[in-house]
Amino acid sequence: MEHSFVDAKTLAGLAPEDAFKQAFALSGLTQQQLMERMGWKIDKTRRVFATGRYFPSYEELPKFCTVVGNTIILKWLQFNVLLADQDMEHVDIDCQELIMRAGELYSEVGDVGQYAAKAIEDGKLDLKEIRKLKEEVGQVATKAFETLGDLGAMERKLKGQTTKGE
Repeated sequence: MEHSFVDAKTLAGLAPEDAFKQAFALSGLTQQQLMERMGWKIDKTRRVFATGRYFPSYEELPKFCTVVGNTIILKWLQFNVLLADQDMEHVDIDCQELIMRAGELYSEVGDVGQYAAKAIEDGKLDLKEIRKLKEEVGQVATKAFETLGDLGAMERKLKGQTTKGE
């Protein structure tokens, strides 16, 4: 259930809806499967993953973690509490930085594809191959989480500037 590639800085920078989206993405479930297992209707599901800051009930959080098979949301809560008084250093992403990060993500995804192709040559996956694939996918996720955190911090900063300027 744990994901070693999720660190404090990365999660502390995520908006709540992004944390829920990442937890869901790591689950491998379809939206329909999530809805059925959570007992949610489409409108509630949309609110949880939208930018409106809707949070499932306290009773639903443990169930959500169990259904998605990870504790991303719990870690997100923990890191945002523990690091609330710290100014997390995030990188402002300009056009050049965005292009560089996209290139890094594509490269990491390419590594996953190459390793996966090699791993399935014999028509089966063994434990060593699965662990290596998890490591490779974790590297992709780390890059993606870092970028999400930095973009989220920039978004909040720009929203704050817009609000002050109005």
